[in-house]
Amino acid sequence: MEHALDNGDEVPIVYIAKYKEFAIKVLDGGSSYIVLKFCPWCGHILPRSQRKKL
Repeated sequence: MEHALDNGDEVPIVYIAKYKEFAIKVLDGGSSYIVLKFCPWCGHILPRSQRKKL
């Protein structure tokens, strides 16, 4: 996952630090993204989002 985040625009994976979320960008020209619950490469569960707590 770290490799994908460091790879710039090659893989549209982002980390939103405020909510501790990993997401994949929706490549339609907007700013939308889809929050990931599992790593797309290995299937491990990702940390829970902190969005509801904030």
